[in-house]
Amino acid sequence: MKSGVSIHYRLKGDIFGARRCACPCNPCDCDPCTCGDEVHMPAWRVSGYYIENGTIDTETMTNKIILCLAIPDENKEWQEVLLVDNTLSTKQVLLLLEALEADLHSMPAEIKKPITWQREVYAVPMEYVRGDNGPMLCVTCSPAQVRLLRQGLNHYVPEWMYSGPMALRSRLDKQQ
Repeated sequence: MKSGVSIHYRLKGDIFGARRCACPCNPCDCDPCTCGDEVHMPAWRVSGYYIENGTIDTETMTNKIILCLAIPDENKEWQEVLLVDNTLSTKQVLLLLEALEADLHSMPAEIKKPITWQREVYAVPMEYVRGDNGPMLCVTCSPAQVRLLRQGLNHYVPEWMYSGPMALRSRLDKQQ
């Protein structure tokens, strides 16, 4: 979502992810999952950013979440959608997309289907908590609770609820 307008930001937090597959890892964040003797196809995969603190232009981005969810639709076609914290203003969402969307992908390696179209963006209730055993994510994405913020090429509202561990991929420390 590049607008051509230069934005300035400084963001600190976590880069996290997970996938639901049949392997014993909890959470699994392999891509592809190679645990055991066979490839484990995921039911879904997520990659995200938790912004502990930061700003984009003059907008404060403290304790905010943006994630990319890859999940098969009812026809078993894999889709990617972006989910943002429903406490973000429209202006904050646009700035967050400008700063981070290009680096945010979740399509599992086993699918080998790169996303080349604009993804839909939904505001949903979500929470990210740093625990002693690693980060935990709680998301409720249901048609009754989502707010469409940007239409994508493929209209798809996923039904996805998750409350559990995430793998901490690295720390987020990004500025421009």
